[in-house]
Amino acid sequence: MAEAAALWELLGQAAGAAVAATLKTSVDSAPDRALNRINPLAFAAAHGFSEEPAIAAFVHSARLGLFDMSWNIVCPSCGGVLESGAALKALDRSEYFCSLCLADYEPTLDRLVEVTFTVNPRIRRIASHDPDSLPFAEYMRQIFWGSGAEVPEDVDTVVERLTLDAMELGPGEKAAMSLTLPKGLIIVFDPVTHSSVFLDVAGEEAHEPHSLSLLFADTRAQAPARPGAHFVRKQVRSPDAAGDMASWRRDGQALEPEPADLDRDAPAQQPNVPRPLSQRHIRS
Repeated sequence: MAEAAALWELLGQAAGAAVAATLKTSVDSAPDRALNRINPLAFAAAHGFSEEPAIAAFVHSARLGLFDMSWNIVCPSCGGVLESGAALKALDRSEYFCSLCLADYEPTLDRLVEVTFTVNPRIRRIASHDPDSLPFAEYMRQIFWGSGAEVPEDVDTVVERLTLDAMELGPGEKAAMSLTLPKGLIIVFDPVTHSSVFLDVAGEEAHEPHSLSLLFADTRAQAPARPGAHFVRKQVRSPDAAGDMASWRRDGQALEPEPADLDRDAPAQQPNVPRPLSQRHIRS
């Protein structure tokens, strides 16, 4: 379109023809996820540019409306985006809590804050502009994790290996999930509201079902641990303002909370999710 062509020409004049041409080629032919949350430093390294021209090109592209700039608070442990804003002043909390890692962090620029760029939907519409359309694994890759997370190419296989079961709910919806849980630490995690519940499954095998109800809302998710629970039914109600996507996860090598933390009732931060998730079920 003529308007976009004029904008690319202006970008070439302001930031250099080589960087602008490479950016335009990426927009024209790169896969969707390559145009979501682009890190300018990683882009420079991948295409053989110096960092300063690449940064200048992305900043100019945001001013021209070719890309959208985003300031993200990223958990240094799990790599999840705790909050996102269009400007640095939007990140105004003194601490950010990661419910998955059970840790509070000060939003220091050199450690927690990343600046990324996503192609503007008027230039090219990509899947991350409609996060409710993304499958579970791609939602984790493109929305939950920040640009610095080392996400494997075959993220579906990795998520499947770590997940016992998963389902997605729309606003206000309820659902029941029946599972046979192995002994050990089980994490019920919702990447939309960024909230977690830790269950310590221990003791003798239960012969009767145990029921466990959870409520995922904008601020917290709470449920008691049930030692000895072998068969658990989970009921989830999503909040009115945002959908949720809850999953049962096996404990990973990097996360070993102390026993006292298992029942911690901690507030969860919301990432920047533009639309509620639609209802669908994902088998893992």
